[in-house]
Amino acid sequence: MKRMMASVFMMACMGLLLIPGEVAAFDSFAVDTLKATNKCEKCDLTYANLSGWWLAYAKLDSANLTGADLAGADLTGANLHLTYLNNANLTNAKLIGANLAAANLSGTILTGADLSGVRWPDGNKCKQGSIGSCQKE
Repeated sequence: MKRMMASVFMMACMGLLLIPGEVAAFDSFAVDTLKATNKCEKCDLTYANLSGWWLAYAKLDSANLTGADLAGADLTGANLHLTYLNNANLTNAKLIGANLAAANLSGTILTGADLSGVRWPDGNKCKQGSIGSCQKE
């Protein structure tokens, strides 16, 4: 009986590993496009890890997205911690729940961007309905 219960438990745990999660929801082609061209208009970068520490660890230079064109991109839940986004175009981008803690947003265009639930560079969170600018909670 104990063996049977252990087998059922192990099968259930293994089954959980097969369920796709939100962590890898982004389109890897979109990340490659962004790295190659510094543009990714209207692309799917949901839950992408574009943080400075991760990209430095992976020896990629994409932590510097200075001047990137991300107009209309979906960055819902993306990790942009420590990323240089100065002078980037995030017009009408969807950043719901994204992490911008310690990001450089100097000169970044946020017109029409949905910043609901965004972790702002100063560590504060934006209120739901923050469009174009962060209304802190």
